Amino acid sequence: MLALGLVAGLAACTDPDPQVRSSVVTATTTTLPPTTTSSTSTTTTSTTSTTTTTTIPLVTEGAVVKVANASGVPRAAAALSSQLVGLGFAVAEPVNAAGWEQALDVTKVYAREEARGVAESVARVLGGITVERMPTPAPIDGATAGLGDATVLVMLGADLAGKPLPPPAPAP
Repeated sequence: MLALGLVAGLAACTDPDPQVRSSVVTATTTTLPPTTTSSTSTTTTSTTSTTTTTTIPLVTEGAVVKVANASGVPRAAAALSSQLVGLGFAVAEPVNAAGWEQALDVTKVYAREEARGVAESVARVLGGITVERMPTPAPIDGATAGLGDATVLVMLGADLAGKPLPPPAPAP
């Protein structure tokens, strides 16, 4: 009987009854192989170095420069005077050093206060010499009167005598 019931149940499932509809659900599973992407990337790093040079203009007006030869090299003061004129400085006739600074190993720059800007420019042109206050009396032939209208005095020492001007030192 159990077998008869099973057969009858199966027959009922296959009996096309318009009231019974069967639904078939189809599930499709697709398996794809993994996707591999290969790329080569090249990174280039560049470093740019920028050097900024600021050129501070020379103050050439507002004072007269006098060069005194304290080097012992003949005509060295005249040669330096010509170079300073070529840069635009107002330069008086050169003179010889006298007194305690008649012979110097190292060049000096002296100035009166009102000529400080021109004196600092001359000092830069000479390689960065420190500007000092003008002594009284001036250590040149004729002393202070020998300055005339000069308010900047370069005491040309053996270090710069007869040599071309060095590249200007940077402004402080």
